[in-house]
Amino acid sequence: MVYIVALASMLLGVLVGLLIIQDYAGRGIGLCGNHQEEFQLKAEFRNGRLVVSITNLGSSEVEVQMVFLEGRDYIDFEAPINVPVKPGDTVEIRTEIMQPDGGTCTVRVKLSNGRTLDCKIAAR
Repeated sequence: MVYIVALASMLLGVLVGLLIIQDYAGRGIGLCGNHQEEFQLKAEFRNGRLVVSITNLGSSEVEVQMVFLEGRDYIDFEAPINVPVKPGDTVEIRTEIMQPDGGTCTVRVKLSNGRTLDCKIAAR
């Protein structure tokens, strides 16, 4: 009985270790967050509409596919966008997403490499 528990613990440890290594290699399932160190996301409202700015600090080109705005009892999105962002470039995207009445919202951007970037914004 003790050997079965030890074997199960060892297999679970190996599995978790492999998942962590796979995540660090960039092919993983996202155990360590959104990898936002390769991108900078800024968002603001201009003239009542959401504007997002994305800087690509990585080494490969990505496309912005979707932009979401989520708040308390509020969600809106714009898709498809398909705006390319080259390495080292900053791209500003003016959306048709309207500014909600108030509160704090989460801006979520989906990229073509499967990653999702988030930032908080105040809707005044």
